[in-house]
Amino acid sequence: MRVSTCPLDCFDSCSIVVDEKGHLHGNKNHPITQGYLCHHLNHYHEIPRIQKASFQGRDISKDEALEILATKLASAKPEKVLYFKGSGNLGCMQSVPKVFFSQYGATLTRGGLCEDAGTYGIEEGRGASLALSPNIVKESDVVILWGAKFFCD
Repeated sequence: MRVSTCPLDCFDSCSIVVDEKGHLHGNKNHPITQGYLCHHLNHYHEIPRIQKASFQGRDISKDEALEILATKLASAKPEKVLYFKGSGNLGCMQSVPKVFFSQYGATLTRGGLCEDAGTYGIEEGRGASLALSPNIVKESDVVILWGAKFFCD
């Protein structure tokens, strides 16, 4: 049995238990999800995945893909490379690309386009943008999610 963190873009950063057969289960010790997984994770093995790297419309090996990336990065001025990442979960592995591009010398962004625009609007209206724990939010009488992106099937 192994424990991992969900790679999806949700607020709760689910904890996943992977059993010996590779099946995913919710971690009952997670303070928010308490052992439940969303429908995306419950059907994770049914979702088609990219199996091969491709470049300019043709399948290539992972070694070729890495060589193309290395060549492009070597020929570019690091300060002219923009590393942009939208929001995401809080799993430790989510920060690995940022560490790589930071050490490379690329220009980094903060947050995402929607996140920063929303934060700016809240700060202009309230003076500060403070995120509440879902454990506090659940005690609210009314919760309004404005401009949030949800995966609804």
